[in-house]
Amino acid sequence: SNYYRTAGFFLHSKEDRDKSMISWRKSRESFLRALRYMPNITPITVPYEKATLPGYFVKGKTHLEKPPLLIIHTGFDGTGEELYFEIAHFAAKRGYNCLIFEGPGQGAVIRLQNIPFRYDWEKVVTPVVDYAITRNDVDSNKIALIGISMGGYLAPRAVAFEHRIKACIADGGIFDFSENRYKSMPEELIELLETDKAKFNEYIGEVMEKDVTARWFFNNGMMVFDVHTPADVMLTMRKYTLEDVVQYI
Repeated sequence: SNYYRTAGFFLHSKEDRDKSMISWRKSRESFLRALRYMPNITPITVPYEKATLPGYFVKGKTHLEKPPLLIIHTGFDGTGEELYFEIAHFAAKRGYNCLIFEGPGQGAVIRLQNIPFRYDWEKVVTPVVDYAITRNDVDSNKIALIGISMGGYLAPRAVAFEHRIKACIADGGIFDFSENRYKSMPEELIELLETDKAKFNEYIGEVMEKDVTARWFFNNGMMVFDVHTPADVMLTMRKYTLEDVVQYI
């Protein structure tokens, strides 16, 4: 499963979108086939607005009827299946129940439902908590949340408003998702973004032809934010900041 995911990681251009979907589907299907040998993992579906969020519930190795629950989500480019290998497998060994989910902009939600990222991630996590506390194997007083990569912004944003979560891990912590990307650009390029988006896009397009990381970042960004140009990616990212909400955590 993880080999298939890795094989398609950089395939997010419009020209490569079909290949990317094949890679992603094979990754997901391989993981689902493996579940017959992993009885502690169950696929789940979380109601979300007029859609659903896919995920997995992983039972912890413990004698407790209601062990602590760790809710796990990824960030800018990950998948739910990847999170099992990265986190849930090890947390379950230590006695945690784990609830992995994919939200807007992630995994199956962007690929099959075309629902892009949203900066107000509490609107995503609250339905997940609502689902979790309906289960008879969840202690509603012992719920933690971990967000990976861009999830290091999303998870703190969620707990600023969703106070049923008692602990939050931001790995790594992000106060402003756009900050580092803007800092890496020359001032004249940022000025161009403000004054002439067409020229900005032309310049970034030339960079993308030569730089595989830039090509991946902007192609993936256009997909997960559901925008059409590199300039739109940069402008959309500005919403992803804790500046006005950090005091509520």
